[in-house]
Amino acid sequence: MGDLQFSVPEAQPTQAEISNLRFALVRICLLLFFFVLVGCKSEKKVQSNFFSDNSLLTRREMIGERLYQRYCSGCHGTTGEGDGLHSYTLNPPPANHADTAYMNSLSDEYLFEIISNGGASVGKSTEMPRWKDVLGRNDINNVIIYLRKFPLPIRR
Repeated sequence: MGDLQFSVPEAQPTQAEISNLRFALVRICLLLFFFVLVGCKSEKKVQSNFFSDNSLLTRREMIGERLYQRYCSGCHGTTGEGDGLHSYTLNPPPANHADTAYMNSLSDEYLFEIISNGGASVGKSTEMPRWKDVLGRNDINNVIIYLRKFPLPIRR
């Protein structure tokens, strides 16, 4: 039994097909650019799930809220009062982010350091883990932006 071999002639695209493809690619790139530009410039306010006063949050605050609820609320509580599920087993207890005077005394750089490298990096509890291996710089900054909403402290 012999081997059957089929050969398919290679089809070369015509100049019109190449031109149409280029035009379609340019349109797609322009659309993507437009959507990225519009998405990056909008600081649309959205409804918060955790603030009882129905305040509105910007996109970065909303991202920070989601990250805070996922990674921080277990110790610091969903409202930031240091009363999370795990807080009762920690000594010293977690910081109260709802304490306006305390939070206003902390710089954003200090908050970035303690979130990134843990409590031990600033002479606080070793039970506060470092999050830099889990959260990127932008994520940590978004959490800080969200922390500044507890309970609407003065912005620096």
